Amino acid sequence: MLFRSKPDHVASGVWFNFQLPLYRHLAAEVVDVARAKEEGKLALGYFRLPRRSEDVGVVMADWTAEELADADAAASVVVGRVRGGEFAEIGEEVVTGGSIDRMCGVGFLGQYAPLLDDVEEEPE
Repeated sequence: MLFRSKPDHVASGVWFNFQLPLYRHLAAEVVDVARAKEEGKLALGYFRLPRRSEDVGVVMADWTAEELADADAAASVVVGRVRGGEFAEIGEEVVTGGSIDRMCGVGFLGQYAPLLDDVEEEPE
């Protein structure tokens, strides 16, 4: 199913997730973005993979050039704050478990360790 909408990346007029809008800058490294967009060959979107299979689909973003410029400006503010050291202190508590561990690959190789026990080393 194809959905055309403004994905949930803005709340109360403030961008909180600009990963998708920033992908167009990465695409510019390999594609003539302006030309591709004029020819209708370039669009921003993502695959939606929820638990319920009937809700699976592709969400295409219908952002205007002004909205994308707002996303760029918001990203610039975040970069400036990071470079300024505003987020340098990560705190004492280490957050682990659940999806954080999966995203960071924690335990990924460990789950295969028993399989490696059966591997014989090559003789020298």
